[in-house]
Order: sequence, then C-alpha cells, then structure tokens
Amino acid sequence: AFSDSSSTNKLLISKSMADKLRLKSGDRIFAYFIDNGVRARRFDICGIYQTNLSQYDDAICYIDLYTAVKLNGWEPDQVSGAEVSVENFLKIDEVEEIFIDKVNRQVDKYGETYSTKTIQELNPQLFSWLELLDLNVWIILALMVAVAAVTMISGLLIIILERTTMIGVLKALGARNKTIRHTFLWFAVFMIGADCSSATCSASGSCCCNAIRDSSNSTPKRIMSAPCPSKSTFRSLFCSTSPHCSSAYSS
Repeated sequence: AFSDSSSTNKLLISKSMADKLRLKSGDRIFAYFIDNGVRARRFDICGIYQTNLSQYDDAICYIDLYTAVKLNGWEPDQVSGAEVSVENFLKIDEVEEIFIDKVNRQVDKYGETYSTKTIQELNPQLFSWLELLDLNVWIILALMVAVAAVTMISGLLIIILERTTMIGVLKALGARNKTIRHTFLWFAVFMIGADCSSATCSASGSCCCNAIRDSSNSTPKRIMSAPCPSKSTFRSLFCSTSPHCSSAYSS
C-alpha cells in the first residue's frame, strides 16, 4: 500500500506501459527524472491497472505521496491539486459555483494561485462521446417505432381490403362508419396483443426449457415448458366472413 509518511518505492503502472516495457507485477525498474539534472529512482512494480483510456494508460503511473513530494521539491503540505467527489452528478454545476466563489483566484503561502475545473472540462472528448452514444440510442428507438408503425398500418390496410365484402354487408345491415372503424381497430389491437404474447411466450419458454442441473451432477434433472397461445383465437373473429375460410361456411 502507498504511504504519505515514508517512501515505499512502489510503482503502479498501466497495462499498456507494462506491455511496452515487458514488465509484470513484482519486477524492479529504474525511473529517471530530468529537471535541472538527472535523478534516478528504483521502484518495485506493485500492480498493473487498465482503464482502456489511452490518454491515461499511456501517460500516468502512481507512486506514494511522500516520494512525489520529495521528487518535486515540495513542502510536506504542498500538492499539485485535490479532487472532490460529488454524490449527485446533476449538481456538479452548483458545486462548481461554490468552489469558484470560495477557491478561485486565491493565492496560498507558496505564491500559487488556485483554480477549479470540473471533470467535464478536464475530459471534454469523453463526455462528447457519451452524448453521441445517447443520441444513437434515440435514433435507433425512433427507427424501430417508425418501422413498427408502418408495419401495423400496412397490415391493417391489407385486412380492410380483404374484408371489403364484410364491410358492404355491415353497411347494408345499417352499421355506422364509427362501428365498423372501431371493429377494425379492436381487431388490430388483438393482432398486436397476439404478437406480443407470442414473443413473450417464446422468450419465457426458451428460459423454462433450460435444464435444471444439480450442483453435483451435470445431468439434467427436469425440463419444463409451457404452451403458447395461438393466434387463431383472435383471427377467428373475422374468419367467418373471409373468402379464404371456406370451412366456416361449410359448418
């Protein structure tokens, strides 16, 4: 573990650095610091981290605070910066305003001027990429809704065209346009419900058909399945007047 009171000579490096330098945990390495001369320090690799963000993995390694203070010639209470975590990310702007009023443009006893930056200002590319992902999700959802709407509308039109004879009979019997319209709308709702039920049943059936394996034996003990409702129940509402259902007339 790192310490702020004594040097541990421990170094935490990224996986990309370890691969380039062919290092692994437990190896020893010499690091050279160039600042008004060359200083060498020996470190033991205590671990390897990976963030999959090249801007961090290719440039940052970690040592204990005591060694960092000594290498930079700082005082014991002097650091390059401090990080504050916010519980609610939505309030980060409010917290920033508080720090701007309290901290910004303040000068410490070493002559350094304080300034504050949010994580969004430090990593604008990362948050732009996340916003782009959110936009892609909405675009995909919009396309899915549009395709589903076109499919349902076209299916309803086909149903209406196939039931032209039935519509004429209903009109001759005195049915109102509103009644006929509601009939087809309810039929469309039943068709959509049947499709949703079939999809749900197929998904749950595939889960139920997975074998329940015993912890000590890999042989399946029981296989469970459930029947799915058929669409014929909903389609039979209009089948008796359809020219394609000859069996309805014969009965």
